Amino acid sequence: MLHFWYSERCTRPIKLLICIVTVAVTLYFSEMTKLSTSLTLLSLLLGMVIHGLYSLLLKLPQPNSAWSQSFKILLDLTFLMGWAVLLLQLPTEQQLAQAVQLFGFSLTGFYIVSIYANRTPRY
Repeated sequence: MLHFWYSERCTRPIKLLICIVTVAVTLYFSEMTKLSTSLTLLSLLLGMVIHGLYSLLLKLPQPNSAWSQSFKILLDLTFLMGWAVLLLQLPTEQQLAQAVQLFGFSLTGFYIVSIYANRTPRY
């Protein structure tokens, strides 16, 4: 997914549509139950960290080197472990709705930072 997001095939309208759908789904599930503020902020931070690590991966000089491969593994583990830790912090009531919100806020944090970092500079 990250490779598609940073490629030329993912145009601005596609990114906008993906962002709108993600926010709409997150808001729908937030009507069922509210996610705590601390978990919301941590999931937003997780999305921002994923963008930071992926942008560092793109800047590595040799894409098939041992450093690059280990960095890809670190990127995958960061997201999976971060999301697993956040899921374990959820209360027992309506975990599915809160898990969808965690994932949605993680994606929203990623979208905000990646779109802002890759925007066209204005003069």
